[in-house]
Amino acid sequence: MNRCYTVLKWASGLLASLVMMSAHAEMVGYPAGTLYDSTTFVTGPSLNVATLNVGSAGTLTFKLTDLTWPDALSSLSFSLTSATDILGAHTGPGTFSYQVDKAGSLFASIFAMGGGQSKTGLYGVNVNFSPVAPVPLPAAGLLLASGLAGFGALRKKRTAVTSAA
Repeated sequence: MNRCYTVLKWASGLLASLVMMSAHAEMVGYPAGTLYDSTTFVTGPSLNVATLNVGSAGTLTFKLTDLTWPDALSSLSFSLTSATDILGAHTGPGTFSYQVDKAGSLFASIFAMGGGQSKTGLYGVNVNFSPVAPVPLPAAGLLLASGLAGFGALRKKRTAVTSAA
């Protein structure tokens, strides 16, 4: 029994290494809007940090899933930070959204603890980004510009009348 457990632990460690090497996402090759998509095998405690580069203001949506294989995770938590601020943290699987007010690099940290006797588990994380639509210049901007030009012309006319008198 003890030898079987050792072989299982060794095999799960090997599988974890292979999954981790292949699961870390690059921004290239995903459908529009997907920044990160990963499935990670956990043996014991695990911390995974992903760097997310956003090009503008918008909404980041995270979907964190405990895939309950081979056992449910005993702990799964998530935090989102910038270089200077903590934007949010959640415990347990679910879908979370965050508003991003400018372009930059953000860091998603996922902590998981394997469950069951083997202390193993599997979780998935998917991150989507929806940029804010650009705000068009309203017609009032054109009206403001023409009003300022009118004030300038009126001032020029007054200075010409004052200097002639």
